[in-house]
Amino acid sequence: MDVILRHCDDAYCDPLELRGDSQLGVPGLLQAMRAGGVALSNALGVGILEAPVLADYLPMLCEHLLGEPLLLPNADATTQPATAPVFDRHLQRLEPTRLNLRCFVTRTPGSAMAKNSATAKSRPVSEYQVMPGGLAWVGEPGSPSLSSTVMKDVGDGGLPQPHVSQLRQARGPVVATRDGTDLPSRVAESLFWLGRYGERLDTRARLLREALLRLMEYDQDEIADQLLDELLLALDITTLNEEDEQRLQAPLMGFELKRAALLAQFDDVDPQALQPLFAQLMRNARSVRDHLGDDSWRVVHQLRQRMATFNPSLE
Repeated sequence: MDVILRHCDDAYCDPLELRGDSQLGVPGLLQAMRAGGVALSNALGVGILEAPVLADYLPMLCEHLLGEPLLLPNADATTQPATAPVFDRHLQRLEPTRLNLRCFVTRTPGSAMAKNSATAKSRPVSEYQVMPGGLAWVGEPGSPSLSSTVMKDVGDGGLPQPHVSQLRQARGPVVATRDGTDLPSRVAESLFWLGRYGERLDTRARLLREALLRLMEYDQDEIADQLLDELLLALDITTLNEEDEQRLQAPLMGFELKRAALLAQFDDVDPQALQPLFAQLMRNARSVRDHLGDDSWRVVHQLRQRMATFNPSLE
């Protein structure tokens, strides 16, 4: 593997050198990058280039680094954000709301040549084409799309578009098979997360089972089991939140606190409890049902029946 396409945030990329609680990154990724063993297509820290404060310096930076002016000059004045009518559920009417629009651009290497003024060498010029449609979401200018409560696809006025595909055209009849060599990225991602959530669920269930066995041997007043405390620390369930304490109507200490914290792992309050983890596993399993064998789906179905004994809504 030579290049990695990064999707997660900077702080979650390497749990060894960045956030230690990250379950998304790759341990040792930064060390591998420094050693030159792997490269990121969007390196850590490149998000700073999108900061509006750098807009005034981009022309000088381009001249200094590339020896040429910007292909798209900066805007001379700040423009007012555009608005569109959005239905307000509380007021039950349409209200002008600020929108963000994201378009998609494709690059095609052209045959024309441009000369670099700094090196006096010719280089190929790329041609850019804006794709029809885009993505729009409600929010202040520059706000991320995931923070918006309303996000919609933008059409091109309903005009028909020619079908263009980079996929290799089949010369014969297409045979539908359960497995193939052309696995879509969406299916590969769901299969990956199906395995990850399966591992998390298995590890947490094993730790929880051992902790419950230790709790049954726990002396409520005299003997403190140090291994039980270490298991609770590994499960990150050593304390209850205020809502749980109020629901139990009394502050808990010692044995009762640990017992209530362990039993809370069978409800759906904690996102790391068994039921939320299994819900994520089921969501990915359903999306790749056609790529799972009968035996695999039978195991998932049996797990769903077992989990339904803790939460009848899973039936």
